[in-house]
Amino acid sequence: MELQNFGRPKGAIQTFPDKYQITAASFPDISDKIFTGVIDNDIKVRDIRKGEVTMTLEGHQDMITGMQLSPDGSYLLMNGMDNKLCIWDMRPFAPQNRCVKIFEGHQHNNFEKNL
Repeated sequence: MELQNFGRPKGAIQTFPDKYQITAASFPDISDKIFTGVIDNDIKVRDIRKGEVTMTLEGHQDMITGMQLSPDGSYLLMNGMDNKLCIWDMRPFAPQNRCVKIFEGHQHNNFEKNL
């Protein structure tokens, strides 16, 4: 069975170029932002409408491998190769130091390091 395209172009709706490779991404259901973890250990908050980085969060010492937003979009959980899980407060009027909790000690099995 052949699928028809019905004249719709295929491809990306929007791209987010970066100097370094993006290794993780998350976005809330109803928001104009996207959160990306980059191989340079930073978290970038991007405005989808403007196509620009509005905030950079620093706190990991190695590559970010995963992230998940809380259901209401208030907190962001980050996992990194530095064996840290960090919780970030992403509410609009959060304090300047947005990292509210760090859990240390979990182990990666070095699989990701070989990619």
